[in-house]
Amino acid sequence: MWQGARRCVGALLCASLGGVAVAQVTQPTGHSDTASDASAHVETEFGQGWERSTSPLVRVSPDGALVQLPGLSKLAGPVSRLLVNGSREWSTDGPLQFSATAVSEVRWSPTARDLGLAFGTIDVAARWNVGSGSLGVSPSHMVLGVAGNSFRTTESIRVDWTQASPDGDLWSVRIEPARYRHSAAFVDLDADVLALSGNKRWKFADIGLDKVELAWGVRRERNRQGYSDLSNRGAHVSLETTWPFIGAQWSATLLLQRTRFDGAGPDGLPARRDRFVSTDLTAEWPLAKNSYLRVSVSNATNHATPSLYENQHRAIELSVGARW
Repeated sequence: MWQGARRCVGALLCASLGGVAVAQVTQPTGHSDTASDASAHVETEFGQGWERSTSPLVRVSPDGALVQLPGLSKLAGPVSRLLVNGSREWSTDGPLQFSATAVSEVRWSPTARDLGLAFGTIDVAARWNVGSGSLGVSPSHMVLGVAGNSFRTTESIRVDWTQASPDGDLWSVRIEPARYRHSAAFVDLDADVLALSGNKRWKFADIGLDKVELAWGVRRERNRQGYSDLSNRGAHVSLETTWPFIGAQWSATLLLQRTRFDGAGPDGLPARRDRFVSTDLTAEWPLAKNSYLRVSVSNATNHATPSLYENQHRAIELSVGARW
């Protein structure tokens, strides 16, 4: 158990240091390069909050079904969170641009260790400007740990087409094949995934809305061990709005997701069907030029057949962060 956890934490530390290094190497050195231009960004954030889940179901993918992890029991309590990410972008004299990003996040609880989660992601991207839009290709590698154990490694490649207008409107469509590999205790969950998603963003400054964004996606997950009760297909749609109010930037998000599993479960259980609904409300106040204070409240409910997979997750958090 702890050997796997140490490997996961080691990978997360490398991702964190990589994120900072990605940005640091772009600091001015006195050398001017007229053929290209580079920009870098670093962000750190620390949060303290409280979470509660009613069953041992974990959301480990932003568009995937909840995963049941038997044995988790300490599912309510205070949770601390640390986020570090860094990115670097290179633009050239031609239509080609490059970027690299590293993100690491760790959550832990002194009294509810089963709420612990940690992940690290590294991806690189190439983007070509074509007419009024751009085509991007981005391979990615992620490691994920849950409740102190190594859990999943994800390798994926994303291809997207994005078009943005000068007034801030944007639309994008993406296709992303991925492969899930799991630690020995969860190898039955190994899978191949194909996802198609898109989003459309509008700005309505005349009515006080900085952003309205509609996102959608469909996905197919095929279990690599041949278990039909673990293979599934799903679809989701979300709506996010942001607006300024009393000195803060507010954001509200509603997500609806449906998932259908291919085959009947063990012990005569019917094929699993999930209806997932989540709401998030966030307010962010600037503290200084590069720092902020954020408060967030979220509620997520999974209605399922059979009821074994039903879950409700609630969380509230106060965090502070800085961007450079």
